[in-house]
Amino acid sequence: MADERIKQGQQKIWSEMGRIMYFLATGSFLLKSLALHKSLEDCIIEFLILIGVPVYHLIRSWQLKLSFLPEKGARRTRSQVRARIFRLAVIAVIFAVYTFQEPQKDWREVLVYIFSFLAAFQACGMLTLFIERKRADKLEEEYDDEQG
Repeated sequence: MADERIKQGQQKIWSEMGRIMYFLATGSFLLKSLALHKSLEDCIIEFLILIGVPVYHLIRSWQLKLSFLPEKGARRTRSQVRARIFRLAVIAVIFAVYTFQEPQKDWREVLVYIFSFLAAFQACGMLTLFIERKRADKLEEEYDDEQG
């Protein structure tokens, strides 16, 4: 019989591997669409991964009655800073690729596209966080009622 630490270690490794695969799919999608100018049909596997993984995560967490709210405190702040730096780096890379590959294109048009995408992404993230907070409160009440 496997020790609990071994099981947790295996789960952590699988989780990290899944995250790595998700980021590789993201990188592949960006490379194919931006640098190689491939169509969506050529990037369909990456696109399905990018859309499917968060949807699966959301559905599976609902099925298991789990809530994945961000941690509070210093770790959360560092994580948010890292995420923002990563997003800014992605913006810079996308902007550089568009600017160098299509110099005739107006740079303001590219920035409007990038920032509108980021605004939509941020709005979806905030909506998800709002829903998760409500769900976490509901689950907390449900668990308290079962225990009390």
